[in-house]
Amino acid sequence: MKAADKAKHRTDMISSALRSAILERVLMPGMKLPEDSLGERFGVSRTLIRQSLERLAAEGLIELRRNK
Repeated sequence: MKAADKAKHRTDMISSALRSAILERVLMPGMKLPEDSLGERFGVSRTLIRQSLERLAAEGLIELRRNK
């Protein structure tokens, strides 16, 4: 598997896990989702976390706030 394919697969898995947590109310509205903490939790770089969060924002599940 190519590196780009691995990154996409990881981003998909992270997005799916976060989406489920949001829909199941494990992550509550207004809760902060810091990139560094999520990166540590999933064992991936902040870049992959950022891509996952951007995907969830595009779906309307989260609101991104820069530098907050």
